[in-house]
Amino acid sequence: MYKIQTNSLAIKSQNWIANALLKLMESHPYKDITVTQICHKANLVRKTFYRNFDSKEDILHFILDNLFNDLKKSSGEPTYIELLDKIDKLETQLEIQSNLIEQYEEYNDARMGKYFNSEDFL
Repeated sequence: MYKIQTNSLAIKSQNWIANALLKLMESHPYKDITVTQICHKANLVRKTFYRNFDSKEDILHFILDNLFNDLKKSSGEPTYIELLDKIDKLETQLEIQSNLIEQYEEYNDARMGKYFNSEDFL
């Protein structure tokens, strides 16, 4: 899980990292993106990344939490366009999470198949 920050610079760092990941995802599959690439894109060192996140999956949780919090905080009645925009963002993030789950399941199935099919196991 990502770290809940109160320091304004740490919060900015988290946002820079999140934006860097989203920007990289425009041109690269999520599974191919590395922490190093994210840090390079955000102009931050890896130490800063790991002070704020344990993994790149944590960045997605951070992004989703921020979207949900934005929805909660919106004062008054949001306009139809604002709702559509937020729904659009949520759908994109949910699609990303769904793809991550599929990739993890494929990886896990392959790993477990290798383990259970090995001669050492038999």
